[in-house]
Amino acid sequence: DSPTNKLLYAKEIPEYKKAVQKYYREIQEMITLSEQEMNAHLAEESRKYQNEFNTNFAMGEIYKYAKRYRSQVSPLLCFVLVSVHAVSDLDRNK
Repeated sequence: DSPTNKLLYAKEIPEYKKAVQKYYREIQEMITLSEQEMNAHLAEESRKYQNEFNTNFAMGEIYKYAKRYRSQVSPLLCFVLVSVHAVSDLDRNK
């Protein structure tokens, strides 16, 4: 810390130290959860939000990625489409 910061916050430092010590003391005093309890809690939280996937946001992110890497993705996409059509044609001719 710079001398200016020390002067500005000198009175508050002991209060912050007490607050931090209290915070960590309370954490130490908390009941320890078993792995099974933690897994159950995480599964419940996951269930709560399973229908909140933001499709529009995800599509926007995919679009940004595709736009950014268009020159690299386009030739590969064309290759994949041609390959799919070729396999489809082979299957139809069997």
